[in-house]
Amino acid sequence: MDVAISTINNRKFNAINFSLLPENEKIFYKKSLKCIECGADASFRNTSKDGKSACFSAKHLIKDCGKSRPSNSKSNTKGTNEVNIRLANTNIIRFKRINYFSTKSVQNDILPDEYDFSNNGESTNTYTISPANDVIKDWSLSKILNHQLNDSFKDIDLYFDNSREIHINDILFNWDNITEIKEGLYWGYLSSYKNGWLNSDNNYPYENFSIQLDDDIDKLVWKSLPKINGSWNKKVPAIVMGTPSRSKNGKLYIKVTDVTSIYFNIRTYKSIVKDQKH
Repeated sequence: MDVAISTINNRKFNAINFSLLPENEKIFYKKSLKCIECGADASFRNTSKDGKSACFSAKHLIKDCGKSRPSNSKSNTKGTNEVNIRLANTNIIRFKRINYFSTKSVQNDILPDEYDFSNNGESTNTYTISPANDVIKDWSLSKILNHQLNDSFKDIDLYFDNSREIHINDILFNWDNITEIKEGLYWGYLSSYKNGWLNSDNNYPYENFSIQLDDDIDKLVWKSLPKINGSWNKKVPAIVMGTPSRSKNGKLYIKVTDVTSIYFNIRTYKSIVKDQKH
């Protein structure tokens, strides 16, 4: 079959597009694949050496499941269209700014940019792979953070704000191990909130790294999310873009004046809200 769905985020995958994912993303999704009609566990088969196209297969739960017929993506299918595919250069990524705290994003728990494929239906095309010199993938803060948490970064370069090319290791830092004050992407875990400050410490006096939200950003974030003042019962993965400042007592922090410069895991935060209500 040509299409499967992931139970992680209900994304539909076309077999050809799935075959073009980086290997770590394939591994991430493989165990969550299901038949879109009967819900049976699905597996992925890559393009074979004898020319058979990539496809999904499943032991269907319904005898007459509509997806149990053979895949339509065979290269010798009569009357199909030939489509050129440009493979993305997986060694270069371009930074994409997103507002994760809009009402739509928060209500739907969506990852707005991560796995958006143009063709999620049954395929009747044959595919020819073209050179990929000008195809660069857009990555947002959420995707960069998820890859860092999964330790799945390879040797890649990042086009920062679509202009400066910087190696990922020269711009992505753990905020618990800051050795140099420089502009970059800083990631770690948040444990509390107090008066406009998101803190990596769980309790006052909040001596370690913090994120200071500008008044307008603070209002925007908590307009769409319930606010929990004080300590949280779970650590929330987060990433922020900027240059750290040092307070009079030596505390490091980044002030956020642009909502697209910060992301924290909204699903984890929502689970904290749910737990601390009880």
